[in-house]
Amino acid sequence: MSIVLIAALLSEHCREMLAPPPPPKPGWWSRLLGRKPAAPATPPPDTDRLVDEWRARMAADGRFGDAIHWRWSEQDADDEDASADLGWQMQDALHKWIASNATGCPHLTTAELWLPPRFTAVTEEALPGGHRYVLGSLPSLLDELDALNHATWRATDAQFDAWREEDLSKDDAEPLARAAFWEYRRMARLALSRGWILVLSY
Repeated sequence: MSIVLIAALLSEHCREMLAPPPPPKPGWWSRLLGRKPAAPATPPPDTDRLVDEWRARMAADGRFGDAIHWRWSEQDADDEDASADLGWQMQDALHKWIASNATGCPHLTTAELWLPPRFTAVTEEALPGGHRYVLGSLPSLLDELDALNHATWRATDAQFDAWREEDLSKDDAEPLARAAFWEYRRMARLALSRGWILVLSY
């Protein structure tokens, strides 16, 4: 089983989660008689309205920063740079590295979905349509990544880029942890710059 970081528009992510299942394919007898496939049992929900109402509730809650006014990107999130396949080895190596070398990284180790506004505490909440995630903040995630780097590697941007070329086939946890760190940093910066969410997909 893989683990993937995906940067996406919140509305598109919710639309995918809320899409009704496709109707069953007609059997051979129905095809023989020329019967049309059945229509979906329920119409697709108005995802944009659900997302707007959810953002208004989040803003009124007071715990999630300026949740209703974060910048929305009109740019399509469906591009080759909008996902990163971490794999369980990389994820596990990063979590062990954090446990051994740093403390206080809840947005990095606990959250499953990150939002653009800045807020402090991670918390479990339902997204539009009822799917529940542990929510974190993209700015807070980047703060934790910077603090982890400062406390351990103290790497520069040039060193970050060099990590992409490291051999991950050896039985060495630190290169795996660095690779996962690099992908989290890259994806969090991408999502925040475009006003997207970042989500872990298992």
